[in-house]
Amino acid sequence: LTPKGAVLTKIYAESDLLLSELISSDLLKQYSPADLVGLLSALVYDGRGERSRSPRLPKTLDASIPMVMKVWLNIVKLEEEYGITPQKEPNFDLAWSAYRWANGHSLQTILRETEITVGDFVRAIRQIIDLLGQLLNANPQLAPTVKEAVKRIDRGVIAYSALVA
Repeated sequence: LTPKGAVLTKIYAESDLLLSELISSDLLKQYSPADLVGLLSALVYDGRGERSRSPRLPKTLDASIPMVMKVWLNIVKLEEEYGITPQKEPNFDLAWSAYRWANGHSLQTILRETEITVGDFVRAIRQIIDLLGQLLNANPQLAPTVKEAVKRIDRGVIAYSALVA
């Protein structure tokens, strides 16, 4: 098993190949906890309508988005070449809201700035928490950032939703 394959065995997400490649590229090491949450939101979020053509993004992620998209496009090319259904395109529509949630903003403030419903927001953040757990298993070197990210987003209605689920 190659090192990339070993990483991939610890990821059970729809965007598993993309996340594995991002881990292998060391791109994730540069992020703050809030940046990491914003980026991972793109791997889990499925909006209910048309995607934004230019979603609002944290400035700290601006330079990374083209790199993430390049990795994704390379994966899609290989998947198409081998007749595999391509992975979904990263959707950055929730990145700003997830980033702000990770920076302590209130749910009321976040929902006022977006069209996302409370239920969809809670679901997406719960998925990010799950993905952070997988990321921790796949790359323990990211533990300080990952644990801080979980601590920042698993609060309020998000934490409560896990208790009643």
